Amino acid sequence: MVEQDKRAGRWYVHLRGVLCLALVLLTWLTLGKTAHASVGGEVFEMRGPKAMLLGTDASATILVKAGKRKVRLYASVGTLAEQTVSNGMLSATYTPPATRFPQFAIIAAATDDLSIVEFITIPLLGQPTIRVASEPRAVVYVRVDGAKFGPLKLNRRGRGKIQLIVPPGIATATVHSSDHRGNENTEPYDLGVPSFQQLVALCPKGGDELVVVAIDGQGRAERNASLNLAADIGVLGAPSMRSPGVYSARYEVRDTDAAQDATELSATMSGAGAVSRTRCQGLVPREAPNRLEVSTNRQDFVAGSKAPIAVLVRVSYPGKRAPRRVVPTVSAEMGTFSEPESVGENLYRISWTLPDAFKGKAEATMRIAVVGDALEEQANVRLVAGELSRIALVASKARLVANQNEVALLRVSSFDSYENPVPSTAVKLSAEHGGLESVRRDDAGLYAHYRTPLRYEATKDTITARSDSGVKTSISVLLAPASRRLLANARIGYSTNLGRVSALAFAADAAYRFPMGQQGLVLGVESGYFLSNASEPRSDESENVSVSIAVIPLMARAVYEVNTLPIQLYGGGGAGVLFARASVESPRAGMRVENSPILAFSAVLGTRQPVGVGVLILEAAYWHGNFDEAGLVGNIGGARITGGYGFEL
Repeated sequence: MVEQDKRAGRWYVHLRGVLCLALVLLTWLTLGKTAHASVGGEVFEMRGPKAMLLGTDASATILVKAGKRKVRLYASVGTLAEQTVSNGMLSATYTPPATRFPQFAIIAAATDDLSIVEFITIPLLGQPTIRVASEPRAVVYVRVDGAKFGPLKLNRRGRGKIQLIVPPGIATATVHSSDHRGNENTEPYDLGVPSFQQLVALCPKGGDELVVVAIDGQGRAERNASLNLAADIGVLGAPSMRSPGVYSARYEVRDTDAAQDATELSATMSGAGAVSRTRCQGLVPREAPNRLEVSTNRQDFVAGSKAPIAVLVRVSYPGKRAPRRVVPTVSAEMGTFSEPESVGENLYRISWTLPDAFKGKAEATMRIAVVGDALEEQANVRLVAGELSRIALVASKARLVANQNEVALLRVSSFDSYENPVPSTAVKLSAEHGGLESVRRDDAGLYAHYRTPLRYEATKDTITARSDSGVKTSISVLLAPASRRLLANARIGYSTNLGRVSALAFAADAAYRFPMGQQGLVLGVESGYFLSNASEPRSDESENVSVSIAVIPLMARAVYEVNTLPIQLYGGGGAGVLFARASVESPRAGMRVENSPILAFSAVLGTRQPVGVGVLILEAAYWHGNFDEAGLVGNIGGARITGGYGFEL
């Protein structure tokens, strides 16, 4: 091997170190970013150096883009200073620790309530100088995680020093040597790197949660961290992973715990070495309220009063520790309200403005709660309508028969000027002709039964609802005339026995009407007189035979009236006796007279129309009665149409 003096050896070592340093600066000293999912789906965007060379890099800039959220930074090792915010970007200066062994620095960003936590890891590279020994004048180089440092020619005693750059997580290097005879040797070299901090704790600032960020030996988010938590005041619950590398545990303080403001919380990760223990100073959660008292300055709200309701809310505490200041949350099913205003110690005032139109509600409710403490109370205000300004009157029927039996239900509703129902205690009902029965009041207002008067002519009745203050309304009910009970009439018309016999017909009837609502059933008797004359040839056609039959009917009949149509119709039938007197005359036999009662039936269809003091009647009927006397056989009834005039009493 070629000899080198001591100065040349040192120059060579320094040259190799400078070249390695330049390579590290070129590849690692650039800003990168890491984002981790957090509660609520929100994330911060963090940027920091991809690596720092201990002993060379004095500081680095950490950037956090968090919008309008207030953010704090935490470091597992080293220090953070000069935290400034500009345009939603937090900037801080990170200074690595004074120790030179390789490790990872955890930089965490979190909101004050720890609801959002992000972190990045920065590899801190060590620069150890190791001593190597081999054959005199041997050439030696060292490999660390794939990087080559050297070669270095040893002195004549076979000794030398090589400066390395070691990333965190690497504990062993490999030393390669070769002498002038061509002998080569490879040996491992224990770098003696100690364990490093793999945790950082984020203590609550008066909240109820501890957050711990954990990484593994390679600087990656720890997904299966075994954490042991402790607190000098209160208790910590079992930790759970919120997102990769981020764990949280609920922190609770019991009423029996000492009353002090600060506490120390610690976390240890099993299997990560003794150094992986982190502590933080937190604020003891303040005492939560245990009761709400709600009151209002008025129990009633009158429509149109325009006066807001003042709601007072007092928050009470057990009194064991310092109270946690809370602002009640408010909701109301109607109206608008102001934000709670502090008017004293733990006392808040809310101004509640209610609308004048209640939309059918009798009570308004406001709910006051403290979120997260399961406290809720409510304020109730009775809604009172204003002065009566309108009355609504409705009848269940608009048309009735004035027969003293027809009944309609009347409903009275009272309202103020905002259409809120007003109790109808001061409303009276009256009718111009009919009567009012069973006048009562319920929650909906006033109701009564209206009974028609007795009227035999069409008219209308006016029903009025009037309040003591002078507000009134009226409706009209149409009254159809009542049907009279006794009927009598006389008619004249024309009868025909299906065209074979035709003659004038006279009729009269008397009846009694049974009202059935707006209709009626009429029962009565009918009588009259009609002739049937005919001249027929005998069967041998040698002479003609003259036949004259005079008929006096006596019939009982029943008809049903329909009075709801524009004209009054009736229809029905009857049965009775036709008293017939038959005169048969022929040239050969002379005249023969026969008297015979005949059983007969009738069908009737007619109409009545009031005229003056009486009634015009038009009626069509068909009669059937078999005559079998004097050699004559056949129906002596047939069809007939009569019209006349009658009276109803």
